[in-house]
Amino acid sequence: MRTDDDTGSIITAEPDPLNTRMMWGLTGVAVLTLAWAVREVVVGNGPTAIIFFTIAVVLAYQGWSSYTTRIAIVRVDARGIARKGGRGWSLPWSKISAVEIDDFNGRDYLVVLRQDAKAPSHASSAYLWGSHFPKNALVSPIPSLLKDDIAGVVENYHKR
Repeated sequence: MRTDDDTGSIITAEPDPLNTRMMWGLTGVAVLTLAWAVREVVVGNGPTAIIFFTIAVVLAYQGWSSYTTRIAIVRVDARGIARKGGRGWSLPWSKISAVEIDDFNGRDYLVVLRQDAKAPSHASSAYLWGSHFPKNALVSPIPSLLKDDIAGVVENYHKR
């Protein structure tokens, strides 16, 4: 976390549980697929083994990609709010209708509602099954210890 008292901005970094689950799930399926490819080699079915090896490599790459983007970096400053990392987004204050800090599954999330109520669902909230976030919400996990600091910076800039 970094705050800049001169500009009133804040930057946070928090692991995204969705990317972590995807990493473990994809890696597990890649290992199973690789084991099946080895089985195909042992029984002498080479063409099928090549297909399974290819699928295992793609799944392993996707798991690695989820691993590298598992940290959600949130920036709140005079320009607006942005999330870098997996499922990133950026919005200027003029396109934000409301900002909330909400609890979901024991984790605090910054919930940014877009001005356009008919905006399509975004991957940052669409895959949080069971959440009650609005369809036009952009979501990012934030450190619980910083939710008051983040709320203060948002209050400073929002609706200026």
